[in-house]
Amino acid sequence: MSWMYSSGLSATGTYPAADTSAAYFSFGLSGRSGIKGSRSPSCGLVRRREGELADRSGVITPVWANKASHRAFRLLKSQMEDLCKKGRVQVDYLGLVVNAYDSRHGKLVKENKDEWEKSSSPPVLAVIGDLKEGREAADGEIPLLEYAPDSEHAQAMRDLAKELAV
Repeated sequence: MSWMYSSGLSATGTYPAADTSAAYFSFGLSGRSGIKGSRSPSCGLVRRREGELADRSGVITPVWANKASHRAFRLLKSQMEDLCKKGRVQVDYLGLVVNAYDSRHGKLVKENKDEWEKSSSPPVLAVIGDLKEGREAADGEIPLLEYAPDSEHAQAMRDLAKELAV
């Protein structure tokens, strides 16, 4: 799953992250400011527009702290690069969000999170805990900000959108 951010979209349709090893979701935007999603990696939704500064629109990829997410991210990145090359578009990788993290899940989970954080390209923008509202919204396929607009997970997404909008 990837989220695509544009410096102009509202975060009202934000979906919670799911395991990137299970499926790829592209979150794409244009218009206002925020983060939103659809199901396929579509470079056209977040390509750098003519005259636009770098890192104002791009891809944010939610990952889990496990090896499967590392493999899935490499595959997704390769697919995005191929799409961009074939489509002759420039897409910026804005960063990663480690999702559903809970250090109580063991040493390997912590090591995988640390491995994501050591990665400098793209950087980790946020670590979101394993919160029930995110799981429930994902299971029900309901946008997080519709399902639990006042939840910690929703606030983390709003904070991320605000940080990127600056």
